[in-house]
Amino acid sequence: MWFLVVVAIIIVAAGYTFYNAKGMSYFSDDSAACNNCHVMNDVYASWRKSAHSREINGKPLASCNDCHLPNEFVDKWIAKAQSGISHAYAFTFKLDDLPQNFTATKMSKNMVQANCVRCHSQMVSVVVNPTTTINHANEQLSCVKCHASVGHTRGF
Repeated sequence: MWFLVVVAIIIVAAGYTFYNAKGMSYFSDDSAACNNCHVMNDVYASWRKSAHSREINGKPLASCNDCHLPNEFVDKWIAKAQSGISHAYAFTFKLDDLPQNFTATKMSKNMVQANCVRCHSQMVSVVVNPTTTINHANEQLSCVKCHASVGHTRGF
């Protein structure tokens, strides 16, 4: 009986936390969901001023998900789940170690690069091979190297 009570308490606490954290919003492509967390305020505000947030038919040219997640359906939801679990863990158990803002991981940087090339392929295919190395043996040329503030002004 006590086991069921403990399980019920855990389920209720998890449900309340999910509701309070606006958990359902993360299942959408709405960039406002990324701003549920205060560490994203500056990034979201600068994205709102960028060309990518310009709306056509009520939809931005590029949402946070369009740039920061894979385009393929299954890969997108796997990456979204990994990110969500990572953020939920940090905001639940690492409150003393939370950064003032997030920085992109290598995986996230690779996703952004792939999405830049995917969306702007006609332009970049004639400009430069996006995998060309420049001046540094192990450093690939990336779109954000030169266009650091295109999506939002905070550094990548």
